[in-house]
Amino acid sequence: MMCTLPHRYPFLLIDKIIYLDKESVAGVKNVTMNEPFFQGHFPGNPVMPGVLQVEAMAQIGGILVLNTVPDPENYWPYFLELKIFALEKWSFPEIPW
Repeated sequence: MMCTLPHRYPFLLIDKIIYLDKESVAGVKNVTMNEPFFQGHFPGNPVMPGVLQVEAMAQIGGILVLNTVPDPENYWPYFLELKIFALEKWSFPEIPW
């Protein structure tokens, strides 16, 4: 991913791509208590902010898009719009779904 996406720590929110073809992609973010955002969101009740969950999904989508061009290093994928979206579960550290 680091060779594909321009994102770097602490804003690279993907740990692994587990599936990639020309039409779909699946990735994993291992959410642990070491994440810097848990210091303030929320002390004693750590929940991954929804906006960062959306960003992680956008980064995974960026990998799909960059996989369609012969020279991905020359592109910057931008997430431009999200009209209607709902998260069905909270993302807690170290709790697998």
